[in-house]
Amino acid sequence: MLSNLKIKILLKNAKKFFDEGDFDEALINFDKILLLDNTNEEALYKKAFILYKKNRICEAINLLHRIIDHNPDEESFLLLGRLYFLIGDYEKGIVYYTLALNEDVFNLSEYIDEILFFGGDWELKYISKDFKRFSKYSLVLCDLIIDRYDDIGTKIWKAYKLYSLNCFEESLELINEVINLGQEDYSIYYLKSANLIELTLFKEALDASEKGLSLNSEDVLLNQNKAIALYHLGIFDESFEFFKKSIDLDETTNSYFFLSRIELINKNFKKSLDYINKAIELQLNNFHDLKDSSIEFYNVFINYDQFLLKSLILYNLNEFDEANMLCDCLIEKEPENAKNYCLKAMILFEEGKYEESLGFIQKTLDLNPDCEDAIELKEKIESINCP
Repeated sequence: MLSNLKIKILLKNAKKFFDEGDFDEALINFDKILLLDNTNEEALYKKAFILYKKNRICEAINLLHRIIDHNPDEESFLLLGRLYFLIGDYEKGIVYYTLALNEDVFNLSEYIDEILFFGGDWELKYISKDFKRFSKYSLVLCDLIIDRYDDIGTKIWKAYKLYSLNCFEESLELINEVINLGQEDYSIYYLKSANLIELTLFKEALDASEKGLSLNSEDVLLNQNKAIALYHLGIFDESFEFFKKSIDLDETTNSYFFLSRIELINKNFKKSLDYINKAIELQLNNFHDLKDSSIEFYNVFINYDQFLLKSLILYNLNEFDEANMLCDCLIEKEPENAKNYCLKAMILFEEGKYEESLGFIQKTLDLNPDCEDAIELKEKIESINCP
C-alpha cells in the first residue's frame, strides 16, 4: 500500500520533470520507481525515451524490449522502429514499424510524426550527410501507411518529399493520382506546377498554376509559379505583373531574380540592377536568419546565379571593374561553370584585353564546346588580330 503511494508520488514528480524537459531529474525519479516496481511500463517507456534523447540508444532498445515482451503496444513499437532506423538497422526498423501498424488501436497522427521526424526538415537536404538515408526511411514509412490505409494525406506528403529529392516525374505521377481521386486543393496544384516547371513543361505548368489560383488567388507560390511559366514561354509583360503580385503578397528572392532578368531582356539595366540587388539582399538576410551560421550553410544557401546575373548587368552598364571582381569570385566558387569564364572573356574583350579574353574563351569551350557566345567572341578576336 505504502509502496503504491510512493510510486504514485514519484511518478507525478517524474512526469512533471519529463514534461518540462528536465530529463536528468526525471530519470532519477523513474529509476526510483523501477527499484520499487521493475515492470512499471510508464516508467520503463519514459526512461527509454530519455536514454534515446541522451544518445544511449542501445540501452533504450533493451528497455523497450522489456515492455513488449510482456505487453506489446503501439507506442513502444514506434519508438523501437525509430531507434533501429537511427542505428542503421533498416530491417528491424521495418519490423517494428509494421507491428505498430498492426496494433488494434492505431494512432495515425503518431505514425505521421515518425514520417516527419525522418523527412520533415527540408534544410537537411543541403547540409546533412544523413539526408538521403532519412529520406529513404520517410518514404518507406509513407508506403507502409499508403499500403495499409490508402491515406491521401500521406500520398500528398510523399509527393512533396519526392519533389525535394528531385524525383519530379514520380512526384508528378503521385500528385496526378491524388487529383484523379477528386482532391481539389490549391496546394496540390502548386506542387503539380512546381514539378512541371522542373521538367520544363511550361505550358502544362501554366495550366496547373492557373487551376490552383482559381482555388486561391492570393497564394504567393502559385502566383510565382505562374510568373515563371509565363517567363519561360516568352510572355514577359504578363510574367512581370505576376512577379510583382507575388512580391506584394510576400517578398521572395526568386521573384526579384526573375524581375531582374526581365528588365535585362528589356535593356533596362539600372532597374535590372536594383532588382538583383534586392534579391541578393533578401537571400543574405535569409541566410543570417538561419540558426546555424556555419560555412556549410553559407555555401549551399547562396545562389551564385544571382551574382552571375549581377555581373552581367554590370557588364552591360560598362562597370567592368566590379563585374570583373564578381566574375573572379564566381570562378573560384564554381570552377566548372562555363558561364563564368564566358562572361569574364566578354568583359576582357570590352577592355581591349584580347589575348587574356582568348584564354577564358578557351576555358569556356573546354567546358562547353557549343557555347555560341564564346564561339562568336573568338571569331571577333580572330578578325581583329587577322584583318
